[in-house]
Amino acid sequence: MCASSTAPTGAPARCGRGRYRAAPIDREASLLACSRYIDLNPVRAGLARHPRQYRWSSYRALAEGAADPVVAVHALYLALGRSAAARQEAYRALFRDAIDPAFMDDLRAATNGGWALGGARFKQAIAAALGRRVTKLPPGRPPKPRECAPGKSTLTPISFRKKPRRRRTAFGLRRDLSTIAASPTLP
Repeated sequence: MCASSTAPTGAPARCGRGRYRAAPIDREASLLACSRYIDLNPVRAGLARHPRQYRWSSYRALAEGAADPVVAVHALYLALGRSAAARQEAYRALFRDAIDPAFMDDLRAATNGGWALGGARFKQAIAAALGRRVTKLPPGRPPKPRECAPGKSTLTPISFRKKPRRRRTAFGLRRDLSTIAASPTLP
């Protein structure tokens, strides 16, 4: 919970940094990678040299077994090993390699856009459950439908004469580029 003002200055406190953002995540493929991404955020931001040094990180609870009443252990974490020591070692092993930059880009895009993160089957299941699109459309405007020429049974493109491109000259007059290019000198 946020205080209404900061004690020394009396300035209003900031409770968050914008809107809450979330994305459905395929737990089999991405949940542990997302946990690693979150635990490494303070390191990327320069707030700590190691995730264990950050006060609000779950790393100490999951990788070192420290008691933390806020951390809820997921079934995928429990599947990392039979004993607590084995799970902690397996969780620490996740941090030995760098996170794939493509995964980080996909995670950020999914979170910021509200898209699903996971495999094709997972995305189809989420789209069916929500009744909406859960992937980003390709960039750009959709192509215009092709029109049929009158009296033709097959689709043939109709050619339209383009308007000549115009440009403003030094005197503020508009002239066709085709006439300017054809003339040897400008007026």
